[in-house]
Amino acid sequence: MQLDIDVEDWPTGQWEDLAGRAALAAGEVTPELANARLAMSVLFTIDEEVHELNREWRDRDGPTNVLSFPML
Repeated sequence: MQLDIDVEDWPTGQWEDLAGRAALAAGEVTPELANARLAMSVLFTIDEEVHELNREWRDRDGPTNVLSFPML
């Protein structure tokens, strides 16, 4: 799986490593997710930006802790 990670306005940490390990673990549990043709984008950001994304893409007026767009 191709992995694209952005960290914006987030506390210092090893977020890229964490996301990479999560993607590898998902591929071990569900082999279909280990396909090199798949892509996953991860954005670590603040509530205000997630609020905007929810309004734009999901017609929800508030932040959530996870915003996902399944493609399978």
